[in-house]
Amino acid sequence: MFQLIVAVVSVLLIAVLSVAAFWYGGEVYSEASATRHFIEYTNGAMSIEGGLQLYHDEHGRYPPEIDGALVQKLVEGNYLAAAPEGDWIVDSARVSRTIKDEATCAAINKADGKDTSVVKCPSCLDADYLSWKGCVVPPS
Repeated sequence: MFQLIVAVVSVLLIAVLSVAAFWYGGEVYSEASATRHFIEYTNGAMSIEGGLQLYHDEHGRYPPEIDGALVQKLVEGNYLAAAPEGDWIVDSARVSRTIKDEATCAAINKADGKDTSVVKCPSCLDADYLSWKGCVVPPS
């Protein structure tokens, strides 16, 4: 009988520890995912900025076209090895990627150290948030 009680208590203890690991581990996994997205987007932006700098070094000026096709033109001119994934906003003020999922956008901004208590994912058109890595394009 004693062995049965010990076995039941052991099983319950393992079950409780498993639930606790999943409960508290879930937050760690979601933070790791946000950090991964932040690093991915930061690397993409840095690649584009590097391609723009190479263009500037070769031509003495930045490309005249500032639009969504600029990234593809940098690839075609061999200033970028490949276009970073996603839709990028490249203008004289910033290089950022539009993000359709607001939760991912907010996680990226939080991983970047931005205060997301007021605005989690600002509009890409808002001049007050030019330094934020994640933004959303408002519906037209």
